[in-house]
Amino acid sequence: MTKIAIIGGSGLENPAILKNATELKIDTPYGSTTSDFKCGTINGREVAILSRHGRQHTIPPTQVNNRANIWAIRERGTVVTIEGPRFSTRAESNMFRLWGADVINMSTAPEVILANELGIPYAAIAMSTDYDCWKTDEAPVTWGDVLKVFNKNVSHVIDLLIHVIGKI
Repeated sequence: MTKIAIIGGSGLENPAILKNATELKIDTPYGSTTSDFKCGTINGREVAILSRHGRQHTIPPTQVNNRANIWAIRERGTVVTIEGPRFSTRAESNMFRLWGADVINMSTAPEVILANELGIPYAAIAMSTDYDCWKTDEAPVTWGDVLKVFNKNVSHVIDLLIHVIGKI
């Protein structure tokens, strides 16, 4: 049976989607993971969820121990990652647009590189929340605006995970 691991960003810190949930701590040669794993089943499939920013969302992106997280996940199986919002400067936003970027996020690159090195299949689910700051004909995005859209997105992502995991 394929084992599935989810690195949850904002919105999946305390998921209720797992049946028969248990906690699992995995020691790694790279130190502690950013949270213990919550393990259980979704649609009959074994799933482990790791909170990228900690269960209380206290670990900023630059402090995430990606090596420990990915090393621990190697024991678990396929990785799905859910991204949270990132506020860019206008210069960054315009640069990303010039590069042809469609989505801006904060955590995928280190995880996908490390997962690839260990031969772990990796997929990302992005939750778009705003147009970033390049759109000057609209009011600048606020944290409240982002949270409003984000909270609507979380339920869609959970529904997607439940549907897709049942088919793996």
